[in-house]
Amino acid sequence: MLGFKNITFLSAIFCVVAIAAVGFARDSKTSDTSDSIEKRNVLSAELVELSFMLGQWSGTVESRRSPIGDFTSGKIDMTVRPILDGSEIETRYSGVVMNGTRWGFGRLSYNPRNKTFQRSWTDSLTSITLVSVGSFADNQLAMNGSGSFFGLKYLFREVTTNVSDTSMTWRGEISLNDGESWFVMLKGWFLRVG
Repeated sequence: MLGFKNITFLSAIFCVVAIAAVGFARDSKTSDTSDSIEKRNVLSAELVELSFMLGQWSGTVESRRSPIGDFTSGKIDMTVRPILDGSEIETRYSGVVMNGTRWGFGRLSYNPRNKTFQRSWTDSLTSITLVSVGSFADNQLAMNGSGSFFGLKYLFREVTTNVSDTSMTWRGEISLNDGESWFVMLKGWFLRVG
């Protein structure tokens, strides 16, 4: 049986991993402004479809520590930029999540062998590096991963949708029973600020 402390820790891990996923979807109706064309020119060909996420974002994130817990609200700021000559996208965030000040970073790249996006993530809350993989389709990016904490295995998934030039929505879920059931741990709404 899972103890409350294990669920709380897993919730914290998922919370910070999931924040990195925000913005990995785009609105197919977005126009090609000179700014968006410039952003596309700094990324590798495989990452161009994610160029919309580059920039500064500010958002509200609701999180909870257990499947039956109440959501608490926090604010975060993110900077998303190309690195390594455009072969990777780096996300850095800071803000209040799960009633505490957090900061972290992630790196996203494309794996040509299996044609998936892959991301690693670490943060001030857990200091554990997590890895997820996903794909971009139907104007959304879905990322999936798994982990273990003191022998307790868990799955996580996150989906970013409703993206426009100025905003996006994100949802993160976790499963403690090998995917038989999932519960929403985090929800986020972000606005572009730069």
